[in-house]
Amino acid sequence: MGIKPLNLDFIHAPRTPGRMKFLLLPLFLVTALIVMSWFDIRQSVIERRAAADRSNDGYPSASRRERGAEDVRLLQEEITVVNQQIRQLNQAWDKLFGDLRAPPDGGVDFMTLEVNARANSIRLELFARNVEIMTDYAARLSEKKSLKAVLISRHEQDSRGIRFIVDAKWVETP
Repeated sequence: MGIKPLNLDFIHAPRTPGRMKFLLLPLFLVTALIVMSWFDIRQSVIERRAAADRSNDGYPSASRRERGAEDVRLLQEEITVVNQQIRQLNQAWDKLFGDLRAPPDGGVDFMTLEVNARANSIRLELFARNVEIMTDYAARLSEKKSLKAVLISRHEQDSRGIRFIVDAKWVETP
């Protein structure tokens, strides 16, 4: 007995095109019906929502008007906050920084400057060679018309001098 040779044929026999048409036609019709019904449902939902949002006189319903009033109130609050920030940016910063300038003879070094424009307050951290220079600088600041409530809030002395903090409010420009 001999072994039969193995014959592999990777080419399929051609299919009849008529058979595929019968399968594609129902598939196409079902797909078209689904798409058309989806658009119809979507349109009816849009129409129902529009009808629910309108009262008999053609204006939005009370709940919609309340939401609109809330939106207007929030927008007005936002505008107020932005206007306050613009006013704070329009301060006379050059005058303020000129008034804070250290005396020409030296003796006072700036370390930090914190400005809170919202509260019109400043906090300076400074270094002075001695107590007299520290108090003279604070007294000079309190004489400025652009500043009020000048206060040395903290100080500490070391071998090189005195580190101190001055808190003050500045007068807003009209």
